[in-house]
Amino acid sequence: MTPTRPPLWRPFAALLLFACATPAFALTEYCVGSSSGLRAALNDAEVDGDDSLVRIRSGTIVLAQDAIYDAELEGVVPAGDLTLRGGYNSDCSDYSLAAGATVIDSTNASRLSIITETGNVAVNGLTFDGAFLRMISQTLAPCPGSRRQFSTSRVRIDGASLDVSAWCHDVKISNSLFTNGVALPGGGLSGDVGVGIYLAFNEEAYNRASKLTMINSTISNGRLQLVSQNGLPGSAAIYNSVFVRSGNEIVSDANLYIRNSRYDGIGFGNGALLQPGSGENSAAAAQLDASYVPQPGSPAVNLGTSNVPGGLTSVDHTGNDRVIGARPDMGALESPTDGSGVYTVTNTNASGNGSLAWALEQSNLDDGFNQIRFNIPGGCPKRITPGTSLKVYESVFFDGSTQPGHVANTQEIGFDGQPCIVLNGGGTRGIGIETMGDLNAGNGFVSVRGLAFENYDLAISLAFGTAHRVQGSQFGGPISGSGGGSSTTLAGNTQAIAILGGTDTVIGGDSPAQRNMIAASSDIGVWILQFLGGGGNDNRVVNNLIGLDRFGATAVPNGTGIVVNGGNNEILGNRIGGNSVDGIRIAGDNARGNVVQGNWIGGGTGSLSLTTGNGRMGVMLEGGAWANAIGPDNLIGRNGDDGVRVMPDAGGYNSINGNRIARNDALGIDLGSNGVSTNDPDPGFCQPPEGCSANAGQNFPVLTDAVRARTGLIPVDTPVRIEGTLRSLPGGPYRIEVFGGDACDANGYGEGQRLLAAKSLTIENEPYCPDGGGLCFACTEFNCTAGFTVWVSEVGVAPGDAITLTATSPGGNTSEFSQCMTLVDENTAGDAIFADGFED
Repeated sequence: MTPTRPPLWRPFAALLLFACATPAFALTEYCVGSSSGLRAALNDAEVDGDDSLVRIRSGTIVLAQDAIYDAELEGVVPAGDLTLRGGYNSDCSDYSLAAGATVIDSTNASRLSIITETGNVAVNGLTFDGAFLRMISQTLAPCPGSRRQFSTSRVRIDGASLDVSAWCHDVKISNSLFTNGVALPGGGLSGDVGVGIYLAFNEEAYNRASKLTMINSTISNGRLQLVSQNGLPGSAAIYNSVFVRSGNEIVSDANLYIRNSRYDGIGFGNGALLQPGSGENSAAAAQLDASYVPQPGSPAVNLGTSNVPGGLTSVDHTGNDRVIGARPDMGALESPTDGSGVYTVTNTNASGNGSLAWALEQSNLDDGFNQIRFNIPGGCPKRITPGTSLKVYESVFFDGSTQPGHVANTQEIGFDGQPCIVLNGGGTRGIGIETMGDLNAGNGFVSVRGLAFENYDLAISLAFGTAHRVQGSQFGGPISGSGGGSSTTLAGNTQAIAILGGTDTVIGGDSPAQRNMIAASSDIGVWILQFLGGGGNDNRVVNNLIGLDRFGATAVPNGTGIVVNGGNNEILGNRIGGNSVDGIRIAGDNARGNVVQGNWIGGGTGSLSLTTGNGRMGVMLEGGAWANAIGPDNLIGRNGDDGVRVMPDAGGYNSINGNRIARNDALGIDLGSNGVSTNDPDPGFCQPPEGCSANAGQNFPVLTDAVRARTGLIPVDTPVRIEGTLRSLPGGPYRIEVFGGDACDANGYGEGQRLLAAKSLTIENEPYCPDGGGLCFACTEFNCTAGFTVWVSEVGVAPGDAITLTATSPGGNTSEFSQCMTLVDENTAGDAIFADGFED
């Protein structure tokens, strides 16, 4: 499967584009229902300069010849992103999720080909019958600063294959079905390939090969083949997928991480290996029906995981609910099999028939997964004060959403949910719901949906078991729509949720209905820690409202919003503000590999904000925490101290990239001792966690020039020139990030209000470099200096704005923000009267 190389002129034009930040695009939409209309839309989308959505009507389109999107001019005319989506009605005003609504048909092996270096591509809701889908990114120039993505969702390919050559792109496949595979003619592979992926290595794109992520997909009567470039293995992560074929279903030159999937065999080549952490897979007969739906008794039923990158989608390949029963199924289609016992709570008594305690007792006596539902007569709220902690010994789903009067949250930011069932600890019950050791024996779990909690020392304790879920619930604060009276306001808990042991637990979820409101905890909102020497790893806290009222604005504070003491956890897309201490605290020698991404932490970074900041740090790293990633896409503002603080006792390799950080009361990023650190020699030998204090005190860049250029050779659409130097250890690549903001801080240093661009930098040492006043040939901790220039688009920055920089070492140590400089216009540089550029 050899990638097609572009015309040789393209890389040189692309160099002008790749040096700058990705511009913001509008959206151009097309509505098509024929092969000629599809080709015309693809041709127009190549040069429309916008993100493009090609809406394809329901029905069958016959491809007698190839349909091609080839953004040849994207080095000059930005290509934007491309989305192809099927299932639309006649005027493209709405679309169906039904499988097979739009079919791309071919009897002569025609293909739909998409070629781009700079755009994300998504293909959704299309069925290919004998037609091939091919995606290509291949270039001789550096890729964009971060990898783009080729993705398919709810795609069916029968009698053909998906063929991807990924140079500047990662690949994501979800809810897709590939049957009766046939390798792309002339594509480099042969035989019954259902999915063929070429994972290219590109040292300019973070020095790693492309990655495949496959979630809830099925390949039947075909194989998945992963090919790596130049002997350097790529990587693939596969979750909840089903592979059915005689012989090895997967042939891989890539290192493979695979969980909760069904397959017989994997054939590794090129030195590739099965990665640690792979497991909970099955080789039992798949038992799929003619439509590829798992049947009762199939190893695919209720044995998937929800802990997948980006979270599960709400529907499967056919548009049905993704989770029916205990857990998601494996494969592209969800079985309607539930398989659980149901016990219904009919009163608010502390014990006795029909009580919550009785329902849990019945569930604990019933082996396997069970559900507890609610049908208590009368209006809401219904307060239940159990006599003791609700101890769980068998897998169970507490479903408060079944109570009449319950209202699920619908808000994209706030919380208008109205839970009707309130569990009240009465101030004397230590723990509300508590998992017990028996759950460890069979990978047991607890799911909680639509409940409210008050007056507990700890509302939910997840010490044993795995794959727990807490969604759509409320901890403390006024219940939405209740008028705010004392009888309808939840008292606080000391702690809301503690994940003490297991893995694969999810707090919240991607949809508004899965969001939790976690407020008024006097100590901690969500605590992820290790218990009895283990656990606390590989959990997710997603899309919750933590420390704020139901409008996502006013403080209803926890002490600290989230505390993480374990490793490889993900904190994604939460709104965390108003907490009296820190928004997020990551602490301990085992706190490594955690990811904090896409969160709103504190208040807004603009001139006005309706959201309250956290009382101290937005994010605090301490006590040995190392190799954590803060970013990208966090907004960290208006916190009472630093935006991000890496304490002296924290380890190294804590990257802080791609965020918006501004208007905090102290520094945007603060390493080590309180206040701005001076640039001094960065240590040559530093091994976290013990020997790499506070990100090794990574030096920040020195900004030397920030100008809106008017003369000379100016790259297309990127007229803002930023120049500087970085003094640190020889090697690379270092990542230099350029930020713009409204103004410098009073101390003359910046905060990163808007990310404008990023650049890779290598510091040379050939054969020596200056050290102080002399020359350094064999220093223990020698540093060298390299200069750089970054060209930036005018989108998001103008003369008069403040410019500041950060540097991140190859190991992941991010610096503080540099001294800042006001951007000037080249025509008015040195002219104070016109320094703000108003003459334009």
